Amino acid sequence: MLPLQKIHATLHNPEICRYSTHASYPVDNDGEILEKHVLELLELGITYPKREHVLIGYFGNSRTVITYAGEDAESMKKTMHSLRLPNSWPSSLGEKVFYLFRGHLKHMRSGPVSLQQDVIPGNEHQLEFVLQKLLQVYQRYHR
Repeated sequence: MLPLQKIHATLHNPEICRYSTHASYPVDNDGEILEKHVLELLELGITYPKREHVLIGYFGNSRTVITYAGEDAESMKKTMHSLRLPNSWPSSLGEKVFYLFRGHLKHMRSGPVSLQQDVIPGNEHQLEFVLQKLLQVYQRYHR
């Protein structure tokens, strides 16, 4: 089983979580958005109260890219707060990625935001814990 497929099977929420193989992934290349082919794509997202989603693209042995995007920085800050991330540098890859996202969001007022983080492939399983917490936050909006 491929790395993101395992995480998707654990999360198992078709209303919020989508998985596909051999998909396109938007990658920021010095301010230009390019569509790159990925082996796996995992997306968690909501449309209410504000559109917000996390995309994870697994490119195989080259890299894994995580994008956190939304239509309102303030709403995204609330999501980050709800994840209850540690205040000091975490040990888990997943928490590290979202810790960095939270840090970038601190300086943003409002409006649309797109943040991207590349990670070394092979540790995608460490994303599962923080994605489960994110799924719980998103499920509160879906009830």
